[in-house]
Amino acid sequence: MSEPRNLFVYGTLRDPALVKKLTGRSFVTEVAWLLDYQRRQSRNSYPFVVPAKGRRVRGFLLRNVSAASLAALDRYECEGVLYERVPARVRTARGTESAFVYVARGRCRPWALANTSPRP
Repeated sequence: MSEPRNLFVYGTLRDPALVKKLTGRSFVTEVAWLLDYQRRQSRNSYPFVVPAKGRRVRGFLLRNVSAASLAALDRYECEGVLYERVPARVRTARGTESAFVYVARGRCRPWALANTSPRP
């Protein structure tokens, strides 16, 4: 069995009720900033993040996410098709930490348009 990991979320997974519905669990959550990425909005309104040196994205860090919960969230996010779960750096009140994040995958990146919403 693999060790639990942290997951940075910036879109629909910020909703704790949705996360609990998908995984059957609640997680310790705190405000965090994803470093060196920028949030984009696709034409179909799904948010993506793409690498962007010096930029940051506000979201939440879910702590101690088990492998089984990550697998459930991977299915929800269509990991490997629309998104890819990758390791990244986030900043929290504790400092800089490692976490997974779902980023736009391959051919999905060109779909991303500049996010014009006032939300981070």
